[in-house]
Amino acid sequence: MIDLADLTSDLLTAKEAWVGVGDSRALQRDAAAGRLVRIAHGAYVEAGRWSSLLPSQRFVYRIAAAQRTAVRPLVFSHAAAAALWGLPWWGAPPGLVEVTDPTARTSRAHRLTRVHAQPLTDVDVVEHLGVRATGLARTCADVLLDHPSLDATVVVDGALHGGATGSAGIADLLEQRPAPRAHARARRTLELCRPGADSAGESVSRVLVLGFGFPAPVLQQPWRDTFGLIGVTDMWWPELGVIGEYDGDVKYLSDRWRRGRTPEQVVKDEKDREDRLRALPEVRGFARWGTADLRSPERLRRILLAAGLEAGR
Repeated sequence: MIDLADLTSDLLTAKEAWVGVGDSRALQRDAAAGRLVRIAHGAYVEAGRWSSLLPSQRFVYRIAAAQRTAVRPLVFSHAAAAALWGLPWWGAPPGLVEVTDPTARTSRAHRLTRVHAQPLTDVDVVEHLGVRATGLARTCADVLLDHPSLDATVVVDGALHGGATGSAGIADLLEQRPAPRAHARARRTLELCRPGADSAGESVSRVLVLGFGFPAPVLQQPWRDTFGLIGVTDMWWPELGVIGEYDGDVKYLSDRWRRGRTPEQVVKDEKDREDRLRALPEVRGFARWGTADLRSPERLRRILLAAGLEAGR
């Protein structure tokens, strides 16, 4: 069984170097020479390895650093637990690793961790990847209450998409938490979450679409023509005849999506797929956007308007 130590086996800590050889200064010298990167107090990774990691992977290394340098056992929660569960996050992960300590009097930040002084029950905590973390539903409830709605939507959409938890269980946990001012916003955000979103970009797209006043789309709509299955589209507005597709970089760069194809072949396949979709009689408009458009919402709004979407319907 894979655990956090396996995923971050090349992480080096001053604490372990001192126990092993009685000297941790070699790590500092290697960092000064550029051979290692200091990712947290007393934690290092080989420079070449660190440069090859995605931001989400670097966050997992910081979680491992917090685990291996801690003076007492930790319970990872919030964004840290979301990362351990493999849930998506929009934008860069938080700078500090979040943990929950029911014995703490107040929430506080340390060099590497942000401690939440919140109650925990035995049901809330599970062992996952060889460490203690909040369960999936509790993780979603924490993020809904303590993080911005956009980040929370991405996390909860990811959890619902996997099918390992449901909205009802998350809502029950929200009601048990003593944070009344945050409850209304968290409940509103939870009501907007859907299991159909297949990526963080799709979740953000849906939030922006609704914010513009456009109607809610049908998610993951399958399509067929006389030649068979065309594919599944991210968004579909049947009353307007408009298809919407979010194109993240992962579609062209990830091995999972390319399935042995070159990026050029993926582009050609996408064009052929779009041509077949546009040829369907019920399709009157087609909108395609990318991550840059999500970071400049007005651009996305114009793309959708040009495809035939109408606000206020």
